Amino acid sequence: MIWYKESNDDIVVSTRVRLARNLEKYPFPALLKSEEKKKVSKEIEDTILKSNSTLADDFEIINMSDISENERTALAEKHLISPEMAQNVDGSVMINKDENMSIMLMEEDHIRLQIIMGGSKLKDAWELADKVD
Repeated sequence: MIWYKESNDDIVVSTRVRLARNLEKYPFPALLKSEEKKKVSKEIEDTILKSNSTLADDFEIINMSDISENERTALAEKHLISPEMAQNVDGSVMINKDENMSIMLMEEDHIRLQIIMGGSKLKDAWELADKVD
């Protein structure tokens, strides 16, 4: 279920767990040129989609360059991407159907996995992030 529709908690609106990963063979995204970012993103996307069939069917890949500024802002407002990513047309994001998991590519890090759940579900969010990682 979409995280902002599932909270039954009067105090805690949402729980978010983020894990950042970087590839040893590439400089940080800030040091990569646009074409290099696309190459690294494609390599990561292929690795994720081909290595885990459970995840492969669950994700939509959105290239920031393929959507409007308003659409990027909407993704940031839903907390599926960071505000910084909304300003970066070189990145991409993989979002699952339930919109509780996103994998940002070429933000501050090569990979930023995010799990977000409605209410106070730290253990559940961590377990899912750990499993995907």
